[in-house]
Amino acid sequence: MQKAAQIQRQAKSEFTEAEPISPIESPDNLEPAAAVYWRQANEGMEQDLESKIFAPLGLLTENYPDFVPGHLLLVEALQKYERQEEAIDAIERASMLFPENTEVLDQRIEMLAEQEEYLRAAMAARQFAISYPDHPQASQYRQVAATQQENYQSFIKEELQGLT
Repeated sequence: MQKAAQIQRQAKSEFTEAEPISPIESPDNLEPAAAVYWRQANEGMEQDLESKIFAPLGLLTENYPDFVPGHLLLVEALQKYERQEEAIDAIERASMLFPENTEVLDQRIEMLAEQEEYLRAAMAARQFAISYPDHPQASQYRQVAATQQENYQSFIKEELQGLT
């Protein structure tokens, strides 16, 4: 084991921890370039222009990943244009960036439940409740997890009944 560890250290560089992202909740705190992307995306949503929505939101979420409302607007836009798989990927990314944000978590659980991904929704809620037991909403998310698990069991029963 010591020899293997020595070889691994030679082959791979040391792992460095990344700095956690400090979320920005308000558009007022954005840098000027990010504020322009945000304004353009909102105008695109109002005007119902896909090209004016996704290009700025893509740049906003890529270059300023700490802006939570940008991720949520991207998910909303993807859902509006029925791009469900991309929307789920976007909310999963936001969940990884902001694991403590209940607004992101609520959106994720809702989307997964709409897609009949009840087990994943239950796991997301339970993971939050376990990871943040002192959070004021931890017990609420334990209940959400139990409800989504029940939904999953009902879904499986219906599927099995349909197959028979």
